[in-house]
Amino acid sequence: MSQYIRPRSSIVVLSSDGASKSGMFCAVFSALEELMTDHEVDIFTIARQLQIRRPEFFSDFTEYRFCYEVVSEYLRGDMVYANC
Repeated sequence: MSQYIRPRSSIVVLSSDGASKSGMFCAVFSALEELMTDHEVDIFTIARQLQIRRPEFFSDFTEYRFCYEVVSEYLRGDMVYANC
């Protein structure tokens, strides 16, 4: 994981219905940001905070599980190159 400070900036996320895929993107992006800054992440809390703001972001458990699997895969991939 890179150890640098990025300047604050805004990101606009759009989807055709305003929620279907954007919730998963926002959750994964937030999780990776938290992972880089805090070296730990709580996917459930991130997903819950997003869902409080916009209930349509997560319609079922499979979307939440997908976010968890993406972050897990990122960690597995990151560890492969840690030994180089």
